[in-house]
Amino acid sequence: MLIGDVYGGAISANIMKNTELEIIGLVNGNIYGGSLNNILGNPLNSSSTKITIKGQANDCYGGGKADRINSRADVHGSTSIIIYGITSDIFGGGYAQGIGSSSDVYGNTNITINNKKKLQIKGAVYHGGKALDQSRAQVINVLSDINYISINVKEHDFEIKDGISDAGDIRIFGNKQILKRDETI
Repeated sequence: MLIGDVYGGAISANIMKNTELEIIGLVNGNIYGGSLNNILGNPLNSSSTKITIKGQANDCYGGGKADRINSRADVHGSTSIIIYGITSDIFGGGYAQGIGSSSDVYGNTNITINNKKKLQIKGAVYHGGKALDQSRAQVINVLSDINYISINVKEHDFEIKDGISDAGDIRIFGNKQILKRDETI
């Protein structure tokens, strides 16, 4: 078991290539496809991030984490998250906390929940990011006027009806839409 957060990127530094994480065991922390910025600065992933969870983790973010005032942890590319295991909340975007901080994704977000066993998500699924304390975590497609958002739920022995499933209170959000089983938005 690993205790603490896992980052595909670096701490307060630029990443010039794609980042890819595969979680097989238990992580007692959150997963971020991008970098961590906990000082004033501007780290970014200039390419895409990909996370595959086959084990268990807390929250999962396709983007980075900016958690100080005016810090940035942007991803300049698309994010992809594939879930086979167990997670809490899933965010296609990043996490930002602190006045003026941002963790934006300048590309598309793709979340695939693909598990032949019982779905084990203990929270909600969001195409975007999580922003607290006057910060920003947006998904912005700079190559098109339309953001491509994909949340695909497949191969499960459960049904989602009005955000409630037999696996618990699971809510799936993508541009204010709630998905039904086997739908993609």
